[in-house]
Amino acid sequence: AWLPSLQYRQDRTHQRGRDVPTDGGFSPSHVPNQVSLNRTAGADWRFARISLGAQWNRSEQDNRQEGRENADLTVTRTTGTVRVAPWRTLSLAIDVGLETSENLERDETDETTRWGAQLQWQVFDRSQVSVRFSDTSSEDLLRTRRRYNNQVDAQWSSVLPWLDRVQGQYFLRYTRSDVETFNATFDQADRRTAWWLDLGLNFTFF
Repeated sequence: AWLPSLQYRQDRTHQRGRDVPTDGGFSPSHVPNQVSLNRTAGADWRFARISLGAQWNRSEQDNRQEGRENADLTVTRTTGTVRVAPWRTLSLAIDVGLETSENLERDETDETTRWGAQLQWQVFDRSQVSVRFSDTSSEDLLRTRRRYNNQVDAQWSSVLPWLDRVQGQYFLRYTRSDVETFNATFDQADRRTAWWLDLGLNFTFF
């Protein structure tokens, strides 16, 4: 019961032009030549009321085009998820992630961290509440650029009563988003906050 379900996948693609077109003003630097390698590994544990998951992904872009040999990019992502369902009508989930992006041509490395939480609660037989929160922050290793973003979504949905032949549902949704950016090179800082409220109806006739 404690043994996880394991997954692994690897894809490699080599895309290149065969030759340089004649009488078109092209040079060898215009002919694409790129190798892409993508690897993914994961593990999942499932129990009666709890499930755990971990995933690792690494994508590499090797540019072999003449004049752009250093235009390589490597992105590594690691994520983890925990889901708990203490009752049939209630479920909770938390996920965390770390991403590292390396640009060889620009000699830049960016790090992004993410975490989020989600709640789903069936309050009544035909009514449900769902709440989601996410927080993302990214920054380069030299600390010259930063970006923070967090968002909250809350929704109440319920089936419309007294409709026999037509299925109907209404929902009320609240969303709030905060974004903060900073760039030391241009001495710029900005923060924006937005929120909105939605009310909607859905009908199914067939």
